[in-house]
Amino acid sequence: MLTPLNLPVAPLKLSRSKDIVYVVCLLRKKKLKLTPEEWVRQHIIHFLLAFRNYPESLLKIEHGIHVHQLFRRCDLVAYDRNAQPRIIIECKAPDVPISLLTFEQAAHYNQELKTDYLFLSNGLEHIVLQIDSKKKLVIKLDDIPNFENL
Repeated sequence: MLTPLNLPVAPLKLSRSKDIVYVVCLLRKKKLKLTPEEWVRQHIIHFLLAFRNYPESLLKIEHGIHVHQLFRRCDLVAYDRNAQPRIIIECKAPDVPISLLTFEQAAHYNQELKTDYLFLSNGLEHIVLQIDSKKKLVIKLDDIPNFENL
């Protein structure tokens, strides 16, 4: 279950109760069941905090939105200092490929949030897209921007 990821190793606090592994969430500071998707999300949170200088207070897990009258939750949303959503981060389990469906899911969320970036990851493959809504362009980037560059 603990697949090595294409991200820096995160200092996660893991515990086990019977056959279930738990992780203390880096943002919520509470124990959660460690699913493969949560494994990826916690590593991405660590990466954003430790390597891209994102303030903990400007990352929100499972941000709720309405898309086509349905309630949905973004895995993670990064905000700027003006409390504007800037990046939608969609996490998948390592065995789930990043596909057109993943992009469409994040793009639907972005109809509501109108962010400048989408970050799609299964922990092994990462796709960072910059959205230029004025020119109606999607530009693939090599890396996610540092917080100071948002």
